[in-house]
Amino acid sequence: MITFELDVRRGDFRLAASAELSSTFTGVWGPSGSGKSTLLAALAGLVPPERARIVVDDEVLANTDERIVLPPHRRGIGVVFQDGRLFPHLSVRGNLVYGARAGSASIALGFDEMVELLALGPLLDRKPLELSGGERQRVALGRALLAATRLLLLDEPLSALDREMRGQILPYLSRVRERVDVPVLYVSHDLSEILQLTDQLLLMRGGETVENGSLLELVRAGHVLHGELDNVLELEVEEQDEEAGLSILRMTPSTAIAGAFVPSPLGARLHVGLRPEDVMLAREHVSAISARNQVAGSVSGLIEEGRRVLAVVDCGIELFVEVSPSAVAELDLVPGREVVCLFKANALRYLDAPLRTGSR
Repeated sequence: MITFELDVRRGDFRLAASAELSSTFTGVWGPSGSGKSTLLAALAGLVPPERARIVVDDEVLANTDERIVLPPHRRGIGVVFQDGRLFPHLSVRGNLVYGARAGSASIALGFDEMVELLALGPLLDRKPLELSGGERQRVALGRALLAATRLLLLDEPLSALDREMRGQILPYLSRVRERVDVPVLYVSHDLSEILQLTDQLLLMRGGETVENGSLLELVRAGHVLHGELDNVLELEVEEQDEEAGLSILRMTPSTAIAGAFVPSPLGARLHVGLRPEDVMLAREHVSAISARNQVAGSVSGLIEEGRRVLAVVDCGIELFVEVSPSAVAELDLVPGREVVCLFKANALRYLDAPLRTGSR
C-alpha cells in the first residue's frame, strides 16, 4: 500500500498530488507536463516539498507536519530514469554492487537472482559505454532492484529507445512484475506501453492526480478518451503457417484468433494491440466475409463519448469496440446482448518481442 499527499513547487510548476494505491504495479499516465516525473522525484526525496506525507506499507518516509523527511538514501527506493544514469567509470558489476549497498541488508532480489532475471551475466565486466541503450537500461533496472527495499520507481525507462529495443526490454519488465515483491510505479505517456504491464492506472493532468483505478473504471468515468485508448492483449502463439502468412494466437482457453505471421516460437507470449475502431460488431456469425476473426461475446456496457459510443464486450477478456449511435440502435445493443466481434488478421499490431514461453 502506498499513500501520499504532496505539494511541490518547481519554478512556475506546482504539483498537488495525493493517492492511495493498493496495486503492486501501477502505471502513472498523463500528457507531457502533467507532473509524472516530478511525482516520482518527490517520492524518492530528490526534490524538496512544501508539504509531504508519504507512507509505504506502514513505513513513514515523509511527514512534514511532524518534521519527518527521510533523505533519499534512507527511503529504500530504487529509481530508473530515462537515460539510465549509470556510473561511467564503474563496470556493470560495480554499478550493480552500488545498488546493493544502497539497498542495505533487505533487498527485493538477491544479486545472482537479479543477474539471472535480467540476463546480465555476459555484461558484468563491461563499462556502460560498451553497452547498447537497451543493455544500459537493463543494468539501470538491475541496480534499482538491488536498491529497492520498499518501492521501485520507473520514470519512462523506454522513452529514449527505438521501437525494436523497447520490444526487447518489455519482457524483462514483465519478469520484474512477476518476481519482485515491492510495489512499482511506472511512468509513461504511452498508454499502450503501460497496458502491457498493468491495467491499474494513476491518471495525472495539470500537476494533479485525477483518479486511480483500472482502465475500465477510468474509461467509464470519462477520464480516458477514445483517441487515447487501445486494446492490449497478451496472447500465446499456438500455430504457425508461414506459407499462408498467419500466426494462430490463443486468446482465451476456448478462443484462438489469427494474426499476420510473426516469427516467434510456439508457446511464446506476445503483447498485441487492437484499436477499438478496427473491430466491428454483428448480432451473429457472418459468412463470406474477409475478416478472419469472429469472436463471440456479450455487451457488458456502453460508454457514450460525443458522437461515438464505446461498447465494452466480454469475450472472456474485455474488448473496447467503437460503434456509432445509429449502430447501437440498429443492433439493439444493451448490456447482456450477445454479439460477435469481427476484425482482420492484419488489424493486430505486435507491440513487443516474444515473452518467455509458458503461462504467467
